[in-house]
Amino acid sequence: MMMPVMDGAALVRALRRLDMSVRVIAASGFDGRGQTVAASHLGIAHILAKPYSAKALLSTLRAALESEDHAKPPDSS
Repeated sequence: MMMPVMDGAALVRALRRLDMSVRVIAASGFDGRGQTVAASHLGIAHILAKPYSAKALLSTLRAALESEDHAKPPDSS
């Protein structure tokens, strides 16, 4: 998760400070277990691997909207 001003992890932390219930779908060009683990530590349950199809995007959006635990980032204690 790389962007010009901040990385994806910093963005998710900033969004969570504003609203703990925000639902985040990560899209990454990197493939690997490390990305999944890092995302799960931030409370991101849905990750799309780039390139992705419209069908995969719709399926992921549906799953995120139907998810009941979207606002529960992992316990940091």
